[in-house]
This record gives sequence, C-alpha cells and structure tokens, in this order.
Amino acid sequence: MGEDFDIASIFHSSSALALGLIIRLNTTLSDEETAKIRRLTFESLIEKIERRGGLLDKEHYELAGNVRYIRNCYVYFENMMVSIKRSHEYYKNRESILAKYKSEKKGNSQRSL
Repeated sequence: MGEDFDIASIFHSSSALALGLIIRLNTTLSDEETAKIRRLTFESLIEKIERRGGLLDKEHYELAGNVRYIRNCYVYFENMMVSIKRSHEYYKNRESILAKYKSEKKGNSQRSL
C-alpha cells in the first residue's frame, strides 16, 4: 500500500459498501424480517446477503469480505496502535531527512560565498 496510503479511503469505501449492501438487502426483506433484525454488524450484513442468495455473485461476495477484512485492520484499537506506531516512525525518519537536507543546504550556501 505504500507509506502515503490514505487510511480514510478504507473507511469511506467500506461505509459505501455497507450502505449499498443494506439497500440491496432491504429490497428483499419483508417488514417482519426487518423488525427481527436487532444488530447488524458489517460481518453479519455480508452473511445475510450471502444467505439470501442472488444478491451478489460469488466474486462480489468475496470482495465484500476482503473489504471488511482490510477495514478491520484499521478499525479496531489494537490495529490502530500498530498503524500509529508505523506513522510515527515514518514521520520521525522524515523529519531527520529534512534536518539533514537543511544542514547540507547551509553547508552548500556557505561554500558558494
């Protein structure tokens, strides 16, 4: 994914996918079935879509599961701590590169005098 991967894109794409799946599922549910749904997690939404049959083909069902898996890597606290640590290391190293560049630039400007 690279160091500059936009984490927000994961949240936006998974939210759009969840909304699309909810709309698709809702078109097939009766009022009684809708009333029985108490808690609808991303995982249970994907499972309901699969059990319903005909709402997604196999390829798109698997893709939805993969999006959920990637999303989970960023959503849960433990995973966020790893991501924050990686970002911190990246920016810490980036600052040192900038500091080195400034010192080299000073040295070059002194030489040109």
